[in-house]
Amino acid sequence: MLYLFILLPMARMIWRSLLDGAGQCVGLANYARYFGTPAIAVSITNSLFVVAVSMVLTVGLAFGYAYALTRTRMPAKGSSAWWPCCRIFAPSLVQAFAFVYVFGNNGIFTRATGWNVGIYGPKGIVFAEVFYCFPTRCSHPHRGALRHRRPPLRCGPHAGRLARPRPSSPSPCPA
Repeated sequence: MLYLFILLPMARMIWRSLLDGAGQCVGLANYARYFGTPAIAVSITNSLFVVAVSMVLTVGLAFGYAYALTRTRMPAKGSSAWWPCCRIFAPSLVQAFAFVYVFGNNGIFTRATGWNVGIYGPKGIVFAEVFYCFPTRCSHPHRGALRHRRPPLRCGPHAGRLARPRPSSPSPCPA
């Protein structure tokens, strides 16, 4: 089934890319002509820029969010942990429409503040990608990595020092 529905059509598509309009084999000439176009180099550069900025922002925000959930005593930590999961219930097209309705030229945010964010371009693509790729509580790896990073602090006369966990000893904090 894999061969029939995926590999065979891909092989036929690759073979057709090596032919000209008349059906004659031209080898890699189509690819050379395509990548020789100056606009293609600009579009590849723009795409790599958007990907790099989106990745840095998403990873930075996800790390900060995971750190806040696991290493701080912020209020409403339980409810703050599930809100990124809400976006899973809406398809990506609905999220895109909502993004335009809120931040577009005639969006709710633009009307309320008078400030046009300018989402129709690289900045909007980056914002939308960060929103779409922001990890949920269930899927991002930062939370698990941060959870067991340091041992807990000691209680009692040696407060402020890190506790050395002993397998057979009870908790250093009195009940």
